Amino acid sequence: GLERTREVLDEKGMILTGSFVSPDQKELSYPLILEKNGILLAMLNYTYGTNSLVAETPNIINYIDTLLIRQDIQKVKLVAPDFIIACVHWGKEYQREENTTQVSIAEFLFSQGVDAIIGSHPHVVQPVRFKKENSFYKQPIVYSLGNFISNQRNRYRNGGIIFAMELEKTDSTRITGLDYLPVYVHKPELDEKYSFHLVPSGIPDTMMEKIGFTEDEKATYLEFCEDTRVHLSDTPRNSYYQKQD
Repeated sequence: GLERTREVLDEKGMILTGSFVSPDQKELSYPLILEKNGILLAMLNYTYGTNSLVAETPNIINYIDTLLIRQDIQKVKLVAPDFIIACVHWGKEYQREENTTQVSIAEFLFSQGVDAIIGSHPHVVQPVRFKKENSFYKQPIVYSLGNFISNQRNRYRNGGIIFAMELEKTDSTRITGLDYLPVYVHKPELDEKYSFHLVPSGIPDTMMEKIGFTEDEKATYLEFCEDTRVHLSDTPRNSYYQKQD
């Protein structure tokens, strides 16, 4: 469960937040603060629920609660971060558009001082929304990244996106670029066990053959890439799609 997941991720050296084995751990490590190239980032994390499971005391999970979120943001502002990112587990499964609840939560987060929102849970890629001010981007929302490492094979569910923001810090911190990369989940069987590989969009036919794509899977891969391109047509395109124009 929660404790085992944290243990494994800690052993692998992965940075995580949003669930905690005790109140003391949460107090010491949340909100998560990261520093990169002189930019101080604050990471918040919340979920709509845990599929009817309840975290056993003393474990803690951050649920979407406006009072809790407001308190967390007040706490993180004491650190004076340059940029606040909220990761939210929300939305309706397999729905390719955001719903009114997601929009409402996003508006609340931005009103409290969050700078960007990264969403997950629906298992399909949902739109990326943002505001444009001169040459800068403001309040980007990725409503759902889709699937990353997943067993789901149906159309729209067999991949996701890696999303990137480019930040510039002068007298303030601004978003100078948005980028995304579609990744398809390739699931070959090796030694009677399935293995999961993330295949980025834009690979040549020779690479598809090298990693073992059948003709059917090649078609499925290309379909996923095109579905994603069309669905995110209002989003700044990544370098791969620019090359294809």
